[in-house]
Amino acid sequence: MNEQHIAQTIINQIKASDRWCLAACGARDYTGLDTNEDRRGGLMFRVTINPRLFHKIIIELTHLDEYEVILWGGRRKCVDGEEVESREAWCDTLAETVYELCNPR
Repeated sequence: MNEQHIAQTIINQIKASDRWCLAACGARDYTGLDTNEDRRGGLMFRVTINPRLFHKIIIELTHLDEYEVILWGGRRKCVDGEEVESREAWCDTLAETVYELCNPR
């Protein structure tokens, strides 16, 4: 599978669980991730959590067929960011995991 097919599959799995999850998180600027020694592909997109900060969600498909969902963020004017939080998920819990990362309590 190529990276665009895996990225589209991830989007479809999220929408199958919760049709409005991506819209509720303000998801935009979707990018497919290539294969490397840690992942078989994945998806990255920007989300809106705090207008003064930038955040990205990175969803990596591991070689064990599970997902690593990473919230990445930093200051808007700063080029560098850092991992804020990371969780493991299965295809049926992707939407819930993404929504929880985008809506901290």
